[in-house]
Amino acid sequence: MALKFYKTALVLVSSFSLGLTACTPFRQVDQRVVELQAQAHHEVNNDEAVATLYTQQQANNPQQLNTLIQKKLNTAFEIAKKYPSVKVSSGQQNTSPIYSNHKRITGWSTYA
Repeated sequence: MALKFYKTALVLVSSFSLGLTACTPFRQVDQRVVELQAQAHHEVNNDEAVATLYTQQQANNPQQLNTLIQKKLNTAFEIAKKYPSVKVSSGQQNTSPIYSNHKRITGWSTYA
């Protein structure tokens, strides 16, 4: 079944590229740009996808920053938990200082 899917995708890409060549008579001959795009659809059992979401925030102090980040993460988790088939987990959180030109800490940045 997977082989049939790949053959179908190959036919779609080939057909599209031939159509692209036929439909672009106004391009200059010396251009060397080829743009291809193809889509295929195939239903499978137990389909699985992994999505990674992140947020980045800056603030003047780390405590304020942590509060802002936690609110965003909690909101995202609550939305995701409304869908029973979605599994949610959190990853790493990194906080680092923001320095001025004079090497003084002027704020904080968190990526989570």
